[in-house]
Amino acid sequence: MTFIGKLFVMINLAISLLMAVAAFGLYAGGIDWTDRAAQGSQPAGKMLVLRKEIDEVMVQLPIAETSWLSARTTLLNTEDVRRKGRAEFDKEMARATTGKDEVKKLKRGIPLEEFLDPKNELTRMEDAEDFAAQKLKTREVYDAQLKDHQAKNIKVREDLEKKVKEDDELTRKLAGDKETDPDPRIRGLRRQLVEERTKREGIVDEQGITESIQVNVAVESELILKRLDALDERIRELTGYLKKKHSVDEPAKWR
Repeated sequence: MTFIGKLFVMINLAISLLMAVAAFGLYAGGIDWTDRAAQGSQPAGKMLVLRKEIDEVMVQLPIAETSWLSARTTLLNTEDVRRKGRAEFDKEMARATTGKDEVKKLKRGIPLEEFLDPKNELTRMEDAEDFAAQKLKTREVYDAQLKDHQAKNIKVREDLEKKVKEDDELTRKLAGDKETDPDPRIRGLRRQLVEERTKREGIVDEQGITESIQVNVAVESELILKRLDALDERIRELTGYLKKKHSVDEPAKWR
């Protein structure tokens, strides 16, 4: 026999031994799926144990089903009440949203059954008030008031912007700004006042100088008049002298 033949025989033997060990293990630790009762150290079959568990569940099933049916009936009734209540609350919400009427609110402490009873429709509600103890209006009324206030606010803001622009313009006219004023002839009122004050002070100074000059002129005029009078007196003396000595009778016409 060749070496390869011997090798195959040994492999076959090893596989056979492994299969034998696996089969023995399955036989020794296998699960009994029958419904045989326990005998001595041998436990009961798996089917018998499962059947007992199923019997116990079947005993409890009617109780659980009865409880589930009762809970389901209660749930359905509660859902019916919830749908009716939601319809009523939607109606009240519509009243509180649109229209011009005053808003009503649900009285405290009223059970849901009484609330859903149509007989209590007039007695289950009461007037709603705000924090200032004023009766609440519908949201439509407050939306209209809000729009009105917003329009007034916009008007006030526009007026304020106009006043701010007017204030800026008056401030510019008052103080003047060479950087922003394209026309260099435009001067602020403050600057004009300073210039006018400077001019007035200059005029006052010139007036003082003029008055002093006028005083000097008056004094000089008085001196000149006195000199003229003296000249007139001298001319008269000379005229009398010429008339007496040389018989010249000619009036003085020098002025």
